[in-house]
Amino acid sequence: MKFRLLFILIFYTSRYFCQDNINNIIEYSYIHDLKTSVEEDSDFLYFDQDKSIYFQYGKANEKIKFEDINNSNFKAELLTYFFINNNSKDYFFLGYKVPPKKILTTDTIPEIKWTINPTKKKKILGYDCLFATAIFRGRSWNAWFTKEIPVSYGPWKLHGLPGLILEAEDSSTAYSFIVKKITLNTQAILNKIFLDYIEEKKKNLISFEEYIKKENIQKRDWFNKILAELPLGTEMQNPILRENDLEVQFEWEKSPEIF
Repeated sequence: MKFRLLFILIFYTSRYFCQDNINNIIEYSYIHDLKTSVEEDSDFLYFDQDKSIYFQYGKANEKIKFEDINNSNFKAELLTYFFINNNSKDYFFLGYKVPPKKILTTDTIPEIKWTINPTKKKKILGYDCLFATAIFRGRSWNAWFTKEIPVSYGPWKLHGLPGLILEAEDSSTAYSFIVKKITLNTQAILNKIFLDYIEEKKKNLISFEEYIKKENIQKRDWFNKILAELPLGTEMQNPILRENDLEVQFEWEKSPEIF
């Protein structure tokens, strides 16, 4: 099942994006290797020096370009997750796995402690990149970033390096983000339907921790239904509850949740 998430920062989108143009646009591929199949999605990062918005748009394996988003055919229901960042650690998160509807939550992102290898280098789309590693919420990440674009942004929740993250992959290779296109110094304007959708979703909030607890209950219920249909005595080989999620363990947990 596609992991549908929606993240946005606590600052009002209308304040930071309605009046300003988008100076820079990065287009990424988000790849989830499901072992039996591979899903590829279209992710986008808009940013300038003091703010950014990151989001995923479209259906799995559908090739989406920036031009497909900023036009009259934009559909809010095709947004799967997004962030708005104003150099803060406080985010909103919209989850979809807890019925009956998507739930907007507040999430504080912990500092990601990167280790940079200054001798490991490569070029990506003509930019000189350095290699870095970190553990974030239970997953080990390998990332390539460039100091030639001196902002601390990156795909998904990955951030905090002294340059833009162009590629990232977790150590299991189940999840990866790969830059497809870099457009700098543009004058695009974010779609108004997008902005209105964000404002609508702000009306009801719970904490991110509370949401995760609800989601974990949902996961256990699903697992118990599957287990009930299997032969008596069947056991889980890997009991970690969120082993197949982007976030396996959280800072408020002493160890990963199990089934």
